[in-house]
Amino acid sequence: MNALLLLLIAPSPLVVQAGDYFPPEQLHINLGTSPDVMHFNWLTFDNPPQTDSFVMLGTSAHPSDFSLNISGEATVFTDCGSQQTKRTIHTAMVNDLLPSTTYFYQVGDAHHGFSDVNSFTTAPSADTLSSSLPHTFLLFGDMGTVNTQVCGPATQMVLDGEVSAVIHAGDFAYNMYENNGTTGDEFMRDIASMASNTAYMVSMGNHESYYNFSHFTQRFRGQPLPSTATNAPQSVWTQSGEAPNNWFYSFNYGLVHFVSVSSEIYFDFPWLIPAQYQWLTDDLETANQNRSSAPWIIVYHHRPLYCTGEGSECGSQAEAMRSGVDGGNYSLEAAYYKFGVDIVTTGHVHNYERTFDIYDGKTEQRTTDMTATTYLVNGDAGNREGHHTFDANASWSAYRTTAYSFSKLKIYNATHAHLQQITADSELPPSDQGAVLDDVWFVQNNHGPFEGRTKRETVTESEGVTYDPYKEYGIPMKVAPPHELRPIPFISEDKADYRGVEGVHF
Repeated sequence: MNALLLLLIAPSPLVVQAGDYFPPEQLHINLGTSPDVMHFNWLTFDNPPQTDSFVMLGTSAHPSDFSLNISGEATVFTDCGSQQTKRTIHTAMVNDLLPSTTYFYQVGDAHHGFSDVNSFTTAPSADTLSSSLPHTFLLFGDMGTVNTQVCGPATQMVLDGEVSAVIHAGDFAYNMYENNGTTGDEFMRDIASMASNTAYMVSMGNHESYYNFSHFTQRFRGQPLPSTATNAPQSVWTQSGEAPNNWFYSFNYGLVHFVSVSSEIYFDFPWLIPAQYQWLTDDLETANQNRSSAPWIIVYHHRPLYCTGEGSECGSQAEAMRSGVDGGNYSLEAAYYKFGVDIVTTGHVHNYERTFDIYDGKTEQRTTDMTATTYLVNGDAGNREGHHTFDANASWSAYRTTAYSFSKLKIYNATHAHLQQITADSELPPSDQGAVLDDVWFVQNNHGPFEGRTKRETVTESEGVTYDPYKEYGIPMKVAPPHELRPIPFISEDKADYRGVEGVHF
């Protein structure tokens, strides 16, 4: 039996031998803070690291024409499970790229092999913006390795060249740490075709909390760092060691300023709430000064502020982030209202729900010239737990469904955005696959802070649409268990340096 055959039948590449072959895998790319930057991330199973971290890149599809050869860096990531598995995380940043340009690339090294040739298109600059519109973003959360409903159709849209970036708002793999991290490996391989051909931008969820979010933090190195101008921490600590801060950050793409926030800080690291909140308000204030260039502001994090699902997910958990903690401070809703955040997209609750514009529980039911933030729950991309059912309807709830689905958001110009909720549910009849459920245009002629705007005197309120395809077709629906309810402790001044705190989570 030759060495190659032995490699192919080996159950796991956890033990390495001299002369082993370490090809790059689990490749994904991330946007930078400007259109000329792209981050590349991949993994190899060599320990100690033997592979180099090269990106070969060019505007022609043939590798012999690649004109850039960029060297990155390798970091050993030690899993905290019983086997203490070591993985080598490779990261590389390429800058000075042309805007709105399609590039082809490979990663790896000459001794251990390169990846397949993949491609991506860079973000637009001010000069290329008008010709590159519309920009399409896929929004979803809560996708696992089992029952991965959205991964296939989302990947196809990416490969068809439709997608500018993917936004995944928490809960990956279910769970990345399991089986000594091999579940995380499986998930990263599942998304590789999608995430290697368009930017895959992420925020952390409650299912990433094991070992102080080590798998999320280490595997998704390369997300943009928060601006140093805001005095935000540039690194965070996990049980696997220190890593660049990808817990909260922001970036621009065309007409949109995107902001990634950690809702999990509110529940697992409350002493970090002030630092994140100060960064958030500073970032949104700066974004408002740039609204002539990036008028839309979209925030994403895992847990929702508004939803009608049953249980604490839409009760005390949402209330804590909506109203604030420690005597009513650090309210996310207040920040979004003050600085005019247009859309907030989340996960956590395993269904889809779109609100009308809402603040302090009140809505004008607008999708044109909204006077408050619109919230999306996008937590039904597919996982092993099942769906969350709905509680009583509310006047601020515009549309909700239990179908596995994801959002396609198209930004057409400074005033018009088109949202479609697309079915990806193999439990429903084939005719329903790819069906558009929710379909709405957002028109905002006056981007900016919502505070001080004149509101209509009377509002005709009516309940929104609820679509339960399982009930309609008489198909049994697996109902997800409620999430664990953990009260938020008071913010403790003596835990400002959380690296020395043991047992913060699990």
